[in-house]
Amino acid sequence: MKHRLLRVNELLKRELSIAITRDLTFDGALVTVNQVDVTPDLKSAHVFVSVLGSKTPFAVTEKLEENRVMLQNELSRKVVLKYTPHLI
Repeated sequence: MKHRLLRVNELLKRELSIAITRDLTFDGALVTVNQVDVTPDLKSAHVFVSVLGSKTPFAVTEKLEENRVMLQNELSRKVVLKYTPHLI
């Protein structure tokens, strides 16, 4: 992987984890962003999260999916890129 993609991956990982911890609350669950993989054209990003302490991890992923647009907007304000990646 190219050096620029690695830097973009780490930057998106850091900013997404900050946005998730600041804006979203999960009942008794710890949600961490493990990895972000951005496509070479920077138009989409696969976000890998881990959920600890929740009896229903699917509820956490559903909540993240419901707030995907809000997270993308927050990401576009914090990170200046040509395209804001579509989060998957």
